[in-house]
Amino acid sequence: MVALSSLGGELASGNGFIASLHRQEWRLRALDRVNIMILRPGAFFEGFYAALDTIRHEGVVADSVAPEAKVPMIATADIASGATMMLRTRNWSGDVVRELIGPRVLTYTEAATAIGAAIGQPNLQYVQLPDEELAAILIEAAGFSSDFAALFVEFNQALSEGRLHSLEGRNESNTTPTEFEEFAAELADAYAATA
Repeated sequence: MVALSSLGGELASGNGFIASLHRQEWRLRALDRVNIMILRPGAFFEGFYAALDTIRHEGVVADSVAPEAKVPMIATADIASGATMMLRTRNWSGDVVRELIGPRVLTYTEAATAIGAAIGQPNLQYVQLPDEELAAILIEAAGFSSDFAALFVEFNQALSEGRLHSLEGRNESNTTPTEFEEFAAELADAYAATA
């Protein structure tokens, strides 16, 4: 069995909605005679699709993650490739955790710069929102429940403070190929399509 978790899945709390993945990891480990590969990827590149409206209407990328926090980020296609390879090879036994951390860590400032270059806005800036402001936006504009908005903010705090990081360090098996700039080109296509 291959199961999707997240960096920070080893933490029972203080990691926002990732705490539910921690609980799921332990439920899966309790299964008898099942070999389990738990994939713990970094933050998804695709999370930046949510920034398109803000870019269009406010001219910035905005979130509550600290601008210079080093965040392991990954393309979801690379996660799918890793999971597919594991399912094909099935070359593990027992409970195994494998991290997938993208090609390099990025800051939200660097991500905004790459997005700006891709969409033809080279001066696009990242703006850090106060936690309370982000929570209010998530509730009012995105329809999040107050509980889930709080978990989202806590997740961002964990990213900002470096609590969601690789435990094993970068190596050949957890470094994936898709660069953020490749994703930014795809994001630019979506941005142009909604113009």
